[in-house]
Amino acid sequence: MKEENGSYLWGIIGGLLGGFIATIPWTLVYVYENMILSLLAIIIALGVL
Repeated sequence: MKEENGSYLWGIIGGLLGGFIATIPWTLVYVYENMILSLLAIIIALGVL
C-alpha cells in the first residue's frame, strides 16, 4: 500500500500533539500533589501512539 505525500509529516505532528496533550495530567499531578507518578507516563506513550 502506497502512502500519500505528507502522511509521515502528519503522523509526526499528531504524535507530538498527542504526547503534549497527554503530559497535562502528569504535570498537574506534579504541580498540585508534588509527586511524580510513573504510571502516568503510560498515558504519554498512549497519547503519542
